Amino acid sequence: MNGIVCTCWRLRPDGTHGDSCPVAIAEAPALTYDGTEGSNPAPASEERARRRAEDGSAAASQVAILADLGAHGMFGSTCHEAERRLGMSHETYTGARTNLHRRGDIVRLLERRERRHVYVMPEYVMSRDVVPFRPHPRRDATPEVAAAADEISAWVRMVEDTGLLVTAPDFDSIRLLIHHAKGTP
Repeated sequence: MNGIVCTCWRLRPDGTHGDSCPVAIAEAPALTYDGTEGSNPAPASEERARRRAEDGSAAASQVAILADLGAHGMFGSTCHEAERRLGMSHETYTGARTNLHRRGDIVRLLERRERRHVYVMPEYVMSRDVVPFRPHPRRDATPEVAAAADEISAWVRMVEDTGLLVTAPDFDSIRLLIHHAKGTP
């Protein structure tokens, strides 16, 4: 795979790679935002995300992060530490790391170093507290959340500056939006 050499400590007796092997991940990178690592709404950012997914650089970044976390074992790594070691920009590192975290390939600990969360491979969590992945509310809206947002928006437009008493939107819609915004179930 693009010259990536397996140094996998997860190699199985049958020669296949373990689920968290950097090479196995590179063969199927975590591109969980419309087939990319994600972007902001700017056209240049969206183009960069598509290009990185297509040319394999997104996969290469993920392999480097997995190998780095594997090498650091239970100690793990913060973004600041790994970015310096790997020579990656913060944007590149966090885009790749977020996708790996979202898919469950790596784990974010509650533990912090220098005000930054520590990430480890799943086998190194032990009994430490973890922070589950919480999706970005604007990118991961389900049809139900979008419908609830439309209902609330229509209600706001209807009552804005009128001074009229009108029927409030359904409380289930409000609760759904609140939970989505907070990233809670």
